[in-house]
Amino acid sequence: MKNNKGITLVSVVVYIIGMLVIISIISALLAFYNKNMVNINNSSDISMEFSKFNSKLIEETKLPGNAITEIDDEKITFKSGNIYEFKDDKVYLNNIILSNYVKEFQANIQEQENKQILNIYILHERGKESLVHNQSYTISFSPGEFVGKINKIFASEPQPPEVDANGLAIRNTLITTSDSNIQIVIPEGFAPAILNGSDSTTSNPGQDGSIKSIMPAANWSNITAAQINAGVVIVNASGEEFVWVPIPNSSNFARTAWTWTYNNQTETQTLAETSTSSAYWDDKTTTEYTSMVNSVNTNKGFYISRYEASNNGSSVAQSKRGVSPWVEVEQTTAITASSANSISNTHLIYGIEWDSVLNWLIGKATIGTSTSGQTKTMESADVTDSRSWGNYSNSTGNAATNKGSKRDTAYNEYWKANNIYDLAGNVYEWTKEKYSTGAFRADRGGSYFGSGDSGPAASRGSGSETYTSSSGRFPFQLLYIIHK
Repeated sequence: MKNNKGITLVSVVVYIIGMLVIISIISALLAFYNKNMVNINNSSDISMEFSKFNSKLIEETKLPGNAITEIDDEKITFKSGNIYEFKDDKVYLNNIILSNYVKEFQANIQEQENKQILNIYILHERGKESLVHNQSYTISFSPGEFVGKINKIFASEPQPPEVDANGLAIRNTLITTSDSNIQIVIPEGFAPAILNGSDSTTSNPGQDGSIKSIMPAANWSNITAAQINAGVVIVNASGEEFVWVPIPNSSNFARTAWTWTYNNQTETQTLAETSTSSAYWDDKTTTEYTSMVNSVNTNKGFYISRYEASNNGSSVAQSKRGVSPWVEVEQTTAITASSANSISNTHLIYGIEWDSVLNWLIGKATIGTSTSGQTKTMESADVTDSRSWGNYSNSTGNAATNKGSKRDTAYNEYWKANNIYDLAGNVYEWTKEKYSTGAFRADRGGSYFGSGDSGPAASRGSGSETYTSSSGRFPFQLLYIIHK
């Protein structure tokens, strides 16, 4: 009798446990289902919001006799009287909400004969779901149908510069050249610089690269493609200097797997689109990266800081001449410091940006070759063996002067290429490029205690994002003109 009762009790216990397990599984499945339904709903919502925006803009741009009469990066006014405006995470049509969940919106226009091409970058985001579109719309009209000039066009056609009392641009100003693929955008608050050594925008090895004066606004339109390809310097009221890197088309904006030989051993770098063992890659999922690529392709270039970043005792990265580079800084700090300053749209350099700078220098930059003052045009070999134009333990020629110790920015006029100093050697430079898995990030450019043929400008090292050392890692700051 007791045995039968025991069996009954055990059966009840087993039954209860089984039911609890089943209930737990069902609860987990329901939670998983609900979570995925939320994501699906969010994805569906933002797709619908873009569709509403897109269909209305298609209808607007196909309206006979219509045209854009005024535009800036976040507001578009049509001849029809309709106004599309981005504010408060929404796009409004005549102050009525047209599209919700809009986190970023940028607009610019190109004018052609009897045609306007409207380019839109729009990011919808809800919860963990996001949707990015780079969309173009064409507005065609008959000759004489649209009379007038569009106001406030950004980076679409050259306009007479407008400057403040200090001669600095009061808005982003596009300067075109005789080469339709080479242009430069002078950003708000900056002006092109005239350099001491040559009384022009050019500064060759051995010449004084300091700023003599800013270029008068009347001369901005005279900037040539040759000057842009040799590195045009801009400066703001705080004395921060940047160099324009022209990117004529999207094929010039790419990452490079550099290969070179040192001590009879070949160094080969592996690039990857995603995280794989012993490979370098850029995180392409971030809003910042997407906006940056859109800006580079739209504006045909970007700005890189002329000097290794300094901080003047603060937590903000700067690009100034004759100061000590910021060392012993974590990569995570470098990211924050690069975007914390008063200049819009700066960030720590990505791998694709570093490689694009080096590829631009090849065939364009003039570098020194000896202590007798000879110079040459940079070749691919100089990117993978940078002893003649960087501060290394084994630097050669004029670059060997005061080599092998960390130096202030612009210390040696031979440690530069196309007006950019210390891209090769001096101290390591953190990037946003990743290495393998985990918290490892790539540094570039080599350092003063290494050799220019084992750690050249093209080199990629790696370290934990929280790593610091006496040799240091530090940000190499960039300025992007992203429709601001």
